[in-house]
Amino acid sequence: MTRVLPVLLCGGSGTRLWPVSRGALPKQFAPLLGERSLLEVTCRRVAPRGSGRWLAVCNEAHRFLVADDLEAAGVADALVVLEPVARNTAPAIAAAAHAAVAEGADDPVLVVLPSDHLIRNEEAFLGALDVAVSEAREGALVTFGVVPDRPATGYGYIRTAEPGAEVANVEAFVEKPDAVTAAAYLDGGRHLWNSGMFVFRASRFLEELRVHRPEMARLVEDAWADRRDGEGSAVLGREAFEAIQGESVDYAVMENTSRGRVVALDAGWDDVGSWDALWSVLPHDGGGNAVEGDCVAVDVEGCYLRSSGRLIAAVVLRDQIVVETADAVLVAPRDRAQDIRTIVQELARSERDEADLPPRVPRPWGD
Repeated sequence: MTRVLPVLLCGGSGTRLWPVSRGALPKQFAPLLGERSLLEVTCRRVAPRGSGRWLAVCNEAHRFLVADDLEAAGVADALVVLEPVARNTAPAIAAAAHAAVAEGADDPVLVVLPSDHLIRNEEAFLGALDVAVSEAREGALVTFGVVPDRPATGYGYIRTAEPGAEVANVEAFVEKPDAVTAAAYLDGGRHLWNSGMFVFRASRFLEELRVHRPEMARLVEDAWADRRDGEGSAVLGREAFEAIQGESVDYAVMENTSRGRVVALDAGWDDVGSWDALWSVLPHDGGGNAVEGDCVAVDVEGCYLRSSGRLIAAVVLRDQIVVETADAVLVAPRDRAQDIRTIVQELARSERDEADLPPRVPRPWGD
């Protein structure tokens, strides 16, 4: 039986979820949806189908964070591929594919998963995954298209050739639409949300990359050949990897291949890339507020309130985000959640530690 190897992409920066997500502790390592980190939850979700030595791809700086979460999730055997610089998802997946081929004589199926998603119905996810793996074994490059339940403008879409089919050919990838276009997509039944999850054979992906992005394929191969192997890790060669023109797997391969297939996924999926997205997936009180931690709200509606320690007291507040950590307080309108990354950019320009370093927790015995 062909190995099915989970490939965990752990390279995101998560600037829209500042101040909980920081450069040194990005969102995938933070417990944003309960007590477990998003990465640990992702590992546990795919564990029933994973086999062989798992793969994770991350920045060198996050190596031990990844190792800790893999251990917490019960992943006993994994190789962490370390990027010297971030170059988006296509080179990251290509490096993982080289690692997968090097791990054994067979040609494994890779299940490529970002580590920042919410999936409520894990049984439905595993069922869709089984279908995707079957397609991938036959040579297809498979993605999951989430069956939309609202006219979302924050996601890209996939247009299918066969409306309503469980598995269909990919007709086109579509950028994030405006509200009118998103409503038309929902009514038409031919468009699915682009989940950013992929399933394909390692060799098939590398073949397609060599056809559509030959220079990227060559540089990733050079970086893999020049790697430094460590205990449970492989550091990619810096010179070759830095020379790569970064690009997403969607643009580099999936939009160009003639072998693209999409599996419809109806499993309660959501991307949790911003505080507004978190507000939308969490339970609400009678005022439509999502409240976490020590908060008191009076005449407050449609807000996200999150306290990490100190009391948040809010009066007559509408559609706002308030997030407290030990060293920062964020206040922003919910409909401007995407702009929070500009705060991080400003902090970085000012060389403020709060841009990158996690908040210091006071020790009872002093510093």
